[in-house]
Amino acid sequence: MNLTLSRVALASLASWVVGMVWIPSAQAQIKALPKENKPRIVLLTDIGGDRDDEQSFTQFMMYADQFDIEGLIATSIRIFPEEKHRPIDGDPQPQYLVDFINAYGEVRGNLLKHSEGWPEPEALLALIRKGVKTGRDSPFDIRTGIAGKESGHYPLEELIGKDKDTGATRLIIEAVDRDDPRPVWVPVWGGSVELAQALWRVRNDRSEEEVKKFVEKLRVYAWGHQDATGLWIQENFPDLFYLVSTGGVIYSAPPALHSKEWLDTNVRFNHGPLGALCPIRWGKLGGADSETYLGLIPNGLSDMEHPDWGGWGGRLRKQPGSDKQWVDIESNLVKETLGHTISRWASEFQNDFEARMDWCVKEFDEANHPPSPVLNGDNSLRPIEIDAMPGQRIALDATGSIDIDSNQLSYEWRFYPEAGTYPGELTISKPTMPVTGFVVPKDASGKTLHVLLVVSDDGIPSLTRYRRLVVHCQ
Repeated sequence: MNLTLSRVALASLASWVVGMVWIPSAQAQIKALPKENKPRIVLLTDIGGDRDDEQSFTQFMMYADQFDIEGLIATSIRIFPEEKHRPIDGDPQPQYLVDFINAYGEVRGNLLKHSEGWPEPEALLALIRKGVKTGRDSPFDIRTGIAGKESGHYPLEELIGKDKDTGATRLIIEAVDRDDPRPVWVPVWGGSVELAQALWRVRNDRSEEEVKKFVEKLRVYAWGHQDATGLWIQENFPDLFYLVSTGGVIYSAPPALHSKEWLDTNVRFNHGPLGALCPIRWGKLGGADSETYLGLIPNGLSDMEHPDWGGWGGRLRKQPGSDKQWVDIESNLVKETLGHTISRWASEFQNDFEARMDWCVKEFDEANHPPSPVLNGDNSLRPIEIDAMPGQRIALDATGSIDIDSNQLSYEWRFYPEAGTYPGELTISKPTMPVTGFVVPKDASGKTLHVLLVVSDDGIPSLTRYRRLVVHCQ
């Protein structure tokens, strides 16, 4: 037998070996987000009293690779009539956080097949703190912050002040004080006593300049005012970046995307122990609190430093008389109703949730992963801001956008008028082609235009990522 390989055969073998070494698999290309791109989060949740929070926390954990989670605080609970089987004394229930994180730990190994950056469950368990009981079962208007006459929310000196510090309040202070330039986001799903006490402590212990520095690093997104401390915080710290909304997934998604059938099929059954913990509420998926963090997911659309720009976390407007406080804005999709600006993105973020639940149980090649859009040669997810003159043609180029699963991509260029200040029309030629452009309107001087690149794949479910171009018209 001639064991001598021909020169051609050797060349072919060498090419194959080089290919094996230098061409990475699709799975190996999904790296962890750089730390500087991850939002820092300290979560306040009344989980255990409201099943809505358990639904939102299930979804929250599906993005644990996208966040730097620095605190998980179980706050005082309010009992709803349909949930009287729960503890009724208002005591926080941190054991629910423990149960969900332990279930997450059981699927983490499979999640790591799809992306890097999933935190160790032990590290998350170490971040759990128990808040204080405040009697949140009393009547309370979440929109106005006005409590009933017999509300356990008053007097405030029983909730915040001297000798009211807890491990939860100290955790908040330590997170903000940490040597990290990124702001700390505090989604508030229930009461905000622990945040109020942390702010009270800092104000009473530090100089005016130190308090200012502390407040500047905080960002708060609250689902309504669910106890008296929310308004107290806004009144006493007017320079605190504070968003309040009462919209959310429960109101925004089309019925087919938050029905019991959708939840059973895509989350609760055949998706591992974490999905199995997700309850039904009001016969469907609520998840209203999810809007407080959906906008923080690095998807190329949302920029929560600009709540008026709109995205998966909704679109808000400044509270009259304030530069730092933001409230719901009426939607063009649902007239005269607050909290519905999240609606236009509902199918896209629900598809994203569905795909990530698949990651809990499926192999990489069996699941879908989001595309990576490129805008004018920029492959980051940051918004691109440019200056332009009226009459100037702006080129739009999505060349280089890829799908890691080799799915087909579709392109859509959208003018997003509500996010900018130009009230007129903008014509984008060939809005479904990867390369196109538009002419800045002649009457747009002094205005801003927002143009979105929306890239979707044809996987199951279809997944979408975005890029945003902000044009400042001179």
